[in-house]
Amino acid sequence: MVVRYTTERELIVLKYSNRLREARKKLGFNQTEMGEFLGTVMQNYQKYEYGDRQLRSDQIAKVCGAVGCSSDWLIMNDSLPKGAIVPTPVETVPVPVYGRIAAGEPLEMCELVEEVDAPVTKRERHPYAYFLIVSGDSMNNEILDGHLALIDPKAEVKNGDTVAVNVNGYDATLKVWHRTSNSVILSPNSTNPEHRDIVIDETSPDAPNLRVLGKKVWAMYPE
Repeated sequence: MVVRYTTERELIVLKYSNRLREARKKLGFNQTEMGEFLGTVMQNYQKYEYGDRQLRSDQIAKVCGAVGCSSDWLIMNDSLPKGAIVPTPVETVPVPVYGRIAAGEPLEMCELVEEVDAPVTKRERHPYAYFLIVSGDSMNNEILDGHLALIDPKAEVKNGDTVAVNVNGYDATLKVWHRTSNSVILSPNSTNPEHRDIVIDETSPDAPNLRVLGKKVWAMYPE
């Protein structure tokens, strides 16, 4: 593997990256689906996997966020050039998984008794956060079906943030939040054109029970 360290917007060369292929298989994607996930076509993705084309740093970050690995693991830091800074292994702590949330049509969020390991730095930064299991594809540009969304109930929510929202007292969904002067708009972020905005104003039957459960601050692939 050849690695070139440059600015954030420049490219990092991945040569013969078996780990990219391993990450794809962990996500359950074929090469076409992995290409779509990274915003490209299968032919271009094959060049990434075969080492004939360069992955951008934002694409590396997207793969690592989805799989729950470090960029150093993905680019095989055992082959880093002499003098490169290699971070220590990530320390983890257990974080509760409280339920399932829809990335599609709202569905009932049920409590689950489960814990998964997450980086201790995430826990320190978001001490009240918990995981929700994502179901559906309405947010697949940023989080995939079956992945874990880390939700911080204490984080400030601004327009454009992704939030977990309880829409009627029983059902919950993960969407992009927009508040206007007289309504709340919950928007998908998906490659699936069938998903539409959910608009809730004072005339909506769900308006009295609309409640933000928290802001999505991180996501990971469950082991």
